[in-house]
Amino acid sequence: MITMKKTTWKPSLGTFSKATNGAIALNFSESGGANCSSKCEALKKGVCYAIHVERMKPSVQVSGERKRKLGFAGLCRAYQARIETKVTKGETIPWIRFSTFGSVPNRPLSGDEMRAFADLVRSFPADTPVHFPVETRQKA
Repeated sequence: MITMKKTTWKPSLGTFSKATNGAIALNFSESGGANCSSKCEALKKGVCYAIHVERMKPSVQVSGERKRKLGFAGLCRAYQARIETKVTKGETIPWIRFSTFGSVPNRPLSGDEMRAFADLVRSFPADTPVHFPVETRQKA
């Protein structure tokens, strides 16, 4: 009988190719999923860059699905803890980008989600540039 060791998945801070060294990406779901706006022109036209990349690299989509299933508040708290650890160690975070893949929820946040999100943003080092793109003016 073969037994498989159960691994506990924990979200990690992402990176992205256009970033400066040490920059991080905070992703919340798979691209084109429940968090993305149905009014997004790229999504409606079938030309979403992120969906294309996820098809070529399924591990990116799997990671996004896991993040969405963890839940927005839980993910915000996990990201906050990882950022605070980096800051405590004296590591520099020169740039933070939201949603290199997937998007933030496409619905009003609950009170717990809003608190977790606000705490996450407050954990960012002072004067760190933040890029927070969304798909539509309505979502912004």
